[in-house]
Amino acid sequence: MVQKVSPNDSGIPTPANPHTNRSCRDTPCLVLFIVFWIGMWLVANVALKTGDPERLLDSFGQLCGYNNTAGNATQLDFTNRTQLYLTNPFELTSLSLCVSQCPNKSELTTYTMSLCNYTTTASPILTTFAQQVYNGTCTGFVYASTGVLNRCVPLDETEYLLSLVMSSGQGNHTRNGTLSGIVDVLASDLDVASRAVSDIRTGWYFLAFGPLGALILAFGWLLLLRWFAGVFVWVSIMIADTIAVVGAAWLWSYYTQRRNNYNAEVNPVDMDLWEERAALGAFVVVTVIAVGLVCTTLCMYRRIRIAIQVIKEASTAMRSMPLIAWINRIPRINHFSISFVLVTPILTPTAVFFPFIPWFAMMALFAYFLWIMMYLATPTTADVSVTVMGRTWSDPKESEYLQWYHLFGFLWGWAFLSGVNDMTLAGSFATYYWTLDKNHLPALPVIGSFYRTLRYHLGSIAFGSLLIALLQRQAAAAGRNQLTQCLLSCLQCCLGCLSKVVQWFNRNAYIEMSIRGRAFLPSAMSACGLMLRNALRMVALNAVAGFCLFLSKIAITLATALACYWIVQREVNDGKVQLHFPFLPVIIVAIEAYAVAEVFLSIYQMGIDTVFLCFLEDEEINDGSEKKPFYMSKNMQSIVHKQNQAVSPV
Repeated sequence: MVQKVSPNDSGIPTPANPHTNRSCRDTPCLVLFIVFWIGMWLVANVALKTGDPERLLDSFGQLCGYNNTAGNATQLDFTNRTQLYLTNPFELTSLSLCVSQCPNKSELTTYTMSLCNYTTTASPILTTFAQQVYNGTCTGFVYASTGVLNRCVPLDETEYLLSLVMSSGQGNHTRNGTLSGIVDVLASDLDVASRAVSDIRTGWYFLAFGPLGALILAFGWLLLLRWFAGVFVWVSIMIADTIAVVGAAWLWSYYTQRRNNYNAEVNPVDMDLWEERAALGAFVVVTVIAVGLVCTTLCMYRRIRIAIQVIKEASTAMRSMPLIAWINRIPRINHFSISFVLVTPILTPTAVFFPFIPWFAMMALFAYFLWIMMYLATPTTADVSVTVMGRTWSDPKESEYLQWYHLFGFLWGWAFLSGVNDMTLAGSFATYYWTLDKNHLPALPVIGSFYRTLRYHLGSIAFGSLLIALLQRQAAAAGRNQLTQCLLSCLQCCLGCLSKVVQWFNRNAYIEMSIRGRAFLPSAMSACGLMLRNALRMVALNAVAGFCLFLSKIAITLATALACYWIVQREVNDGKVQLHFPFLPVIIVAIEAYAVAEVFLSIYQMGIDTVFLCFLEDEEINDGSEKKPFYMSKNMQSIVHKQNQAVSPV
């Protein structure tokens, strides 16, 4: 009989014993983060007091809803003109006017009802009026609209306008149909947009249930990866190798054919010689690729097997954590708590649903960023100047500094929330790995990992997120500098690579922190050293995992889109719903499905990375003895030719 060793007896600081060697780390960075966000609160207060995003400027720099004569006697009193009407809602630089109310009907205009700039009066002479419309000083039509945030937004009534244009003879009174042509173009754009909006309103339930269907498909795909990940990978590798070898053989055959034809010709031409040499060059290139693929497959065989097993282990961990903590408790509950037990797993963060909670927090942060930025971008002390190119704002320097401060706070907060998410998931998967008996996981591992993250490691996350925010802020600052834009475009690839390196650096540091509980820099150095010592394994894992995740995203997106298309077509054919563009809901649902797959599979990616790093550390620090047992699964032990020693009970 084999005696199982407790993780606590091995002396390894693991999530199974979360308080081992753990204490608050990188506290000064957390203090700095808190102080910075106190500054963010002060910036928000200043913005709310000095900004006014509801201010509306027309094309002449005058404020709608204000008495502009108080500050400038040459301007007009628009106290009763509270709405801003854009003559062409699809062209933001078109003429915009302050009006007392938005038009409630779409129609061609005459000189008595046309909207003109404040210094122009519509001419009763048709040719003159057409010229005014052509010059943009008057409108040849108005569209039905409603006031949204004091802006006239088009309504879904443009079919009437289009019919007027098609049947009206007014355009024939103008040279080359100028007025008719202008209205035709805009009416066509408005009609397409309004039909699209109408389809979205009609098929809202397709868009609402699309993400749910994608999530269900993602769960099903997770089960497929658990059992068929190896089949997917090996079949793909064999197909790639076969295509390369067959391609090389075909190119050799083609080259010999072209060579024989060239030698057989009495008067060969240069084109035949060029084709022969091109075929030879292509054969050499493809042969090198084929030999490289075959040799890589043979040399990396065991490493590919390890990568596949890591993917399977991550899939098993995801399936185990949401349910196992409750299955063990069901026999001990009474009938009064059945409803509580059934509802609580839905409301409790799990390895599957937890990332959606930080995602909503990040969306809230993004909304907050936009909200405050609107006030920062509309200071009441800004100077407005009107030129032939339109109106320009001249913000005070203090406002610009506050905007940069607010932007950096957003970048830091976004990276911080992402780090909390990564750290929590890494701790959850590490808890699974560092448990000898996988059938007896600690209760609620995700909540336990989240607690450890908040209790010990917020300072380290603030440190890592600060590095990312500094890099992103530097790129944004360089983009605003006119003198460095050219250099920035050349260095954009380098900045992107550096950003990826820093994110990879942080990700592995978070995983190591979840295992050992150390500070950011020691954890990052330890994780990077571990990866470099197993570089070939890491390359194999990244290639295999990248392929599986890419295939998963495509499969989930296509399956959801096809299901939506089938349902939409059935509803349309049965006459239950009328759509102008049946493919529009399908396209939107496909985008939603891809977003859901991206979020869902980000959990899987973190699980793969965590299990892999745990496996490497397990292999280095343990030897399978009674004091240092391997925590890897038996399948993984067989792949690396290791096993735990059987110890007789005392």
